Amino acid sequence: MKKLVFIFMILCLAFHLGGQTYQSEKLEKLWETTGLSVPESVLPVPEEGILYVSNIGSTNSSAKDNTGFISILSVDGEIKTLEWATGLNAPKGMAISNDKLYVTEVDHITEIDLATGKKVNSWPVEGAVFLNDVAAHASGVIYFTDSRTGKVHKLENEVVSTVIQEEGFPNVNGIVALDKKLLIGTGDRVVKYYLETGEVKDYMLNTGGVDGLAKVGKGVILFSDWPGKVHIMKSGEEKELLLDTSGTEKSKTADFGYIADKQLVFIPTFFANSVVCYKLKL
Repeated sequence: MKKLVFIFMILCLAFHLGGQTYQSEKLEKLWETTGLSVPESVLPVPEEGILYVSNIGSTNSSAKDNTGFISILSVDGEIKTLEWATGLNAPKGMAISNDKLYVTEVDHITEIDLATGKKVNSWPVEGAVFLNDVAAHASGVIYFTDSRTGKVHKLENEVVSTVIQEEGFPNVNGIVALDKKLLIGTGDRVVKYYLETGEVKDYMLNTGGVDGLAKVGKGVILFSDWPGKVHIMKSGEEKELLLDTSGTEKSKTADFGYIADKQLVFIPTFFANSVVCYKLKL
């Protein structure tokens, strides 16, 4: 009996040291690509079969050291170009509009030519501290968040301005542009911002942190919390845990990419230096 207890304790210790993870049956892991450098955000381009991945390139996510870069992966996980756009400062969220890629760089919003991978413009954002996620509206306006100041900015006609400066809007991060509104994630909820009126309304409460954010159905969102959790949530209901890697030392769940018609989720793991693809089974 003592021998069995000892073996059980050893197994528990090994499991703990290896890091606890939880994966719901609603997620099926398809592949994992390693060899990246602190990947923070994934932007799928389904029509081209590729993923853009922003790499901070440093353990300091606010570093202005030009070590950040953007990689191109296939949707099957092959690294097509590891360092496609280079010389960036801790790049994070990305969005595409009019054949240009827009990416946040700590306190700038930068425009990159999709044909060449070269910077063509970069706009400083007054008072910015930690620019984060980006969303492109069909109108061509680029919206982006600052997680440290609680502000949402926009780039329109090459001019940056602030559209939301809400008190009690902590850790604003994930953002999605829909037809007439934005969905915006904070440290505890997701809100709707109505583009025509500027009105802000609560949408889903008690979410916890919202890093990656996607609309996956009518009244249904998918979101990640950076320390290692991914949830799905239906309006009026409690969130449901799909993935938890927070017990591991390195694997985080940063700003994921989502392909709706294939229900594929691409999660950048940050310190684990990989992107993991899951099939979401709704």
